[in-house]
Amino acid sequence: MDNNIGTDPGQQPLAPQNSPHFSKTFIILMVIVMVVAVGIGGYMVGANQSQIAQPPSQSLPPVTQPSPTPTQDETANWKTYRSSRCEFEISYPSEWKLDDASNKQEKENSAYQLGGVSIEAPNFKRVLEANTGMNIFITRTKLGTTSPRGFIINSVDDYIKSVESHPYSEGAAYNKQDKNYGSLSGKYFELNAFGKSASFVIVKNNDLYALSWPKKDDDPYINSINQILSTFKFTP
Repeated sequence: MDNNIGTDPGQQPLAPQNSPHFSKTFIILMVIVMVVAVGIGGYMVGANQSQIAQPPSQSLPPVTQPSPTPTQDETANWKTYRSSRCEFEISYPSEWKLDDASNKQEKENSAYQLGGVSIEAPNFKRVLEANTGMNIFITRTKLGTTSPRGFIINSVDDYIKSVESHPYSEGAAYNKQDKNYGSLSGKYFELNAFGKSASFVIVKNNDLYALSWPKKDDDPYINSINQILSTFKFTP
């Protein structure tokens, strides 16, 4: 009988068993590899997208703001009347004319009213009964003097009363109000005398200046009155 130990045909060889430490390490490595792979893939995708050609942006031309249209000075070609005696000046349209005959005829020692001047539109006509057309009549009155009808002129109200007493006046003045023309402040009033008239009265120092004109709203030159009055100024 042989002493050799035979292999039991019913006994199978055992497979080697992995250790628990080796399995955990392998899993961790796989997770790390997957995370790195995902990160690299995401970076590559982002890099490729950034390299996609974008259509060039169109630069818009700068917006040019329109220059404001310069306001035309309608009085640039007007004439200017200057009275050294009455110490004022006023401008008027070139087609209007100036009549200062009354100013020249005034006596230099006139105590009440120192001259007058009429600025007349092309449609103005001087007639005996009543003037027609448009004009502005300017006078200067010394305060403290007596009018031909016996009124002592110490204020604008005194002047208005003296105008109301004129033989051609058809009643009391009305629509009295403080008003401005240009840089000047004064008293405005209306009166019926040979039709409706309007006056603007200014007091400077010891002098009273009155600018009067026909109040005709349908006159083609009525719109020039405000502009003309706005040019009135005192001179040294």
